[in-house]
Amino acid sequence: MHNYSTYYANYTDPDKLFYGSITNALRGSLGILAIFFNFLVICIFGTHKHLRTSKINWAVSNLMFSNILMCSMLVIYSFIKLTDRRAPYSTEMCLVLNWFMVSASFGPTWSIVLMTSLRALFYSKRSKKWDEILTLERLIILRLFLAFLDVLFATVVIFDVTDLTKKTHCAYQIMLEKSSF
Repeated sequence: MHNYSTYYANYTDPDKLFYGSITNALRGSLGILAIFFNFLVICIFGTHKHLRTSKINWAVSNLMFSNILMCSMLVIYSFIKLTDRRAPYSTEMCLVLNWFMVSASFGPTWSIVLMTSLRALFYSKRSKKWDEILTLERLIILRLFLAFLDVLFATVVIFDVTDLTKKTHCAYQIMLEKSSF
């Protein structure tokens, strides 16, 4: 277990602490706004029947949900850092933070690939054939399978770099801290 308190011993300058607090508050506030507007888009697609039928709109909603997951993590992290600038205290917590960020970051990528593929198929000459093959139910099953792969890949990536994380004091932690100080 690694104690990060020695890492932060040099950060006692009041100007840096004030700037870090403002940055964390802004990051958390923007994350809350992003969650709200992403949720609003999902609600619009969910409440209008004519929007529920399109596979593209399903892919957009999937992208919005993935963004909500990512923004939720940033909001939680930002407000934890706002209340206690020395968090996270252990390597294990750092690994959990990194795992969630890596796992959540795969979602938007798959959604963008899916939306691009669906648009390309829509404009292709064989659109009718693909439309029959790629039903909404099959796309949902495919996305659930990809979510499983996201979790699997994130686990392999994060726990494969455990030794590196111990030596670098949590790479994601440092990246966010450098943007805060």
